[in-house]
Amino acid sequence: MSWFAKNISGPFKNDKLLFWFCLFIFTAPLMKTPDLPLIHQKLQLSELAFILVFLWFGLEIIKKRAWTFDAALLAAAVIHLGCMALCLLHTGKSMFLRGALEIMVQSYLFLIVLVSAYIAKTRPEPQKIFSAWGATLIFVMLLGLLGLLLYALGYHKNPFISMGGLEYSFSNADYPRVQSTFRHGSYLANYMAVSFFFLAYLRKKGHPKLGTGTWFRVWGFLFLVIGFLTLSRSFLIWLAVLVPWLVFQAKNNFLPKFCSIAVAASILAFTAFITVWLVFPEKIDRGHARQGPAAIINTHPSPRLEMWEQTWATIQENPFWGRNLMEATGPARVAGIYYPLGVAAHNTWLQLWATRGILGLLSFLFFIWMAIRAGMKNPLSTEQKFLVPALIALFFISFIEHLDHVRFVYVLLGLFIGFNSKGPEQDVK
Repeated sequence: MSWFAKNISGPFKNDKLLFWFCLFIFTAPLMKTPDLPLIHQKLQLSELAFILVFLWFGLEIIKKRAWTFDAALLAAAVIHLGCMALCLLHTGKSMFLRGALEIMVQSYLFLIVLVSAYIAKTRPEPQKIFSAWGATLIFVMLLGLLGLLLYALGYHKNPFISMGGLEYSFSNADYPRVQSTFRHGSYLANYMAVSFFFLAYLRKKGHPKLGTGTWFRVWGFLFLVIGFLTLSRSFLIWLAVLVPWLVFQAKNNFLPKFCSIAVAASILAFTAFITVWLVFPEKIDRGHARQGPAAIINTHPSPRLEMWEQTWATIQENPFWGRNLMEATGPARVAGIYYPLGVAAHNTWLQLWATRGILGLLSFLFFIWMAIRAGMKNPLSTEQKFLVPALIALFFISFIEHLDHVRFVYVLLGLFIGFNSKGPEQDVK
């Protein structure tokens, strides 16, 4: 108990709201939950922490009577929820209960944005929030490393590793994919693509255990190993955002900046190519003596392309109202596998259009625009300058993953809004 009081609760002794919020940040990556009726795995452990956050938030608002929120952002959230309600009325009684639950989930996600923005705005020490996020990333990566060690020792079916074949592999064998506390390696890669910039902020601030030169190199090396072994395109997108960001941080002349942008564009183009169409050797044989090595070429489209085609077909059936608030497609066959309950779009914007119709898509984009606008009323603060590349990475990732229900995305958006109130700061020397 003394260790807990000194190292965990001690720094938050006089700020219980910030303590519970940091606990919420810590539990957000713990995504492996039971598959429940109606809501499946949408109820996560972090919801328990957010209940405590919301209770302390309510008590503080009542006590201080000083919560100032962005009225335009709140109006945009209400407009989107209203559009979802209209779509729900159109789907009929058969999907009413599940659709109503979906509206409740989206209301909760918007509440995360508002509460995160309030905490970032009112707390004088943003480094505590960045430290909580950075420490959580390291914890998640260490569990991924543990999974790799267990795999190397022969424990292939451990909870931190999943087995799956690569879509563009040189053989038909399965490969270990690090997933740590997430349900899939791609979810872990999405989280890492965002979280690296929290570590970079701590490096700039000289955090004694998370940001000093030696420790930062250790965590950076572990980041590269775990990120690569997620076998996810999101890691490539992070790399495409990182290269120009590092060059622009160094304030070099035009040529290095131009080259960095060219490299980033090449990585993004390669990522798009392997997402849509695959022309890679699936298997390489030694071949006959005269012919030399022979390669069997994989000319099949990517499973993601098939998912997009299935989702687009659903959109065309009812582009205005969408299919329903829960399912992007009906029964579908992808990569030769039949999915009786349909498939997710693996594209945030197609997913929103297919489930919520054009009104839902446009109103959600309007909410995102108002959130960015709220976060840019003042010149960017030091904290925001490290969140911008994370948001850019998420923007590109949103075209290959569905991020509309990912908790940490809404926390990040709220922090971006809240930290703007602090105004610009001088760079730390």
